[in-house]
Amino acid sequence: MGQAGSWAPGEEPDIAAGPSGQLVLAVVKKDGRLFTRTGAIGSGWSDFHQQGSGGWATASITVGSDGRYRLLATKKSGDLYYRIGTPGYEFVRMGQAGSWAPGEEPDIAAGPSGQLVLAVVKKDGRLFTRTGAIGSGWNDFHQQGQTGGWSTTSASSRH
Repeated sequence: MGQAGSWAPGEEPDIAAGPSGQLVLAVVKKDGRLFTRTGAIGSGWSDFHQQGSGGWATASITVGSDGRYRLLATKKSGDLYYRIGTPGYEFVRMGQAGSWAPGEEPDIAAGPSGQLVLAVVKKDGRLFTRTGAIGSGWNDFHQQGQTGGWSTTSASSRH
């Protein structure tokens, strides 16, 4: 998939399956560009689609109960962004600018009843989660544990 040697080493691609068998892939290239690709089990893949303007460090993706994908990504600057994967939706910055660890992949997961949960690590090593629901927005960030030292996150069973 894609040009050999163009993907960012150390950055894991992320893949999610939706309720109707659709697949979605998110991956960051060495030059900081973020791409998604959709498909269906047994039907092949679409072309890659660039997301945003570049400067990305990591990305995570899930498919909601409504069949639309949700993309969570950090920039190299430490900004965290969320986007619904439907034309007309733009990236929205979440939390304080520059405070998230760009080398730690955020994670996002969707439940069967429209609930969403994300997990992300701040630059100081503290772990935060945030919950929401499709069509209802997001609740506040909540710190998990009292100290830092977190280095990886996984809100779903994909790892």
